[in-house]
Amino acid sequence: MCEEGDALVQQATDVIRRFESLFSAEQLRLHADKLGLAEKSPQAAPLMEALESQMHQGRMDMTATFDALTHYAISPSDGHREALLALTTQPNELTAWLETWQAEQVASHDSERSAAMRNANPVIIPRNHRVQEVIDAAYDGDFAPFIPYWRSSPSLSMNPLKHAVWQRPPRKMSRC
Repeated sequence: MCEEGDALVQQATDVIRRFESLFSAEQLRLHADKLGLAEKSPQAAPLMEALESQMHQGRMDMTATFDALTHYAISPSDGHREALLALTTQPNELTAWLETWQAEQVASHDSERSAAMRNANPVIIPRNHRVQEVIDAAYDGDFAPFIPYWRSSPSLSMNPLKHAVWQRPPRKMSRC
């Protein structure tokens, strides 16, 4: 019995030891996809870390930031760049990050990377404050807010402009 237990512990230990490398590889792939970089780009992790820091310091909404970045990557125009910079309270710092990102992104750019970037950066996600409004209304016996939410759910990715109300961040973002 003890030998069997030891074997199971060893088997579990081996699985746990492999987890870190598997997790790191998947995280790197996801970062590369979100940034539109080559899958094995050595810049994916440092660029993501820098962008996450910039989003925090610049009080940027994550979904809106990645959507604007995706638009800019797919169609680099002054308008898309300005839309992205408008999301931060620190446009100079984001501009510096963009220059580094663009150099790496251009080297990685192809239609497959653009598709991976769009798939990794959904335009509409269930926003907590909107879902909470629907739940609060239901607790009060008002199911009217639930109906448009429920009807829009299957088509959110097909027609995001029709459902823009679900993608807007709260009027005042709370910070911990």
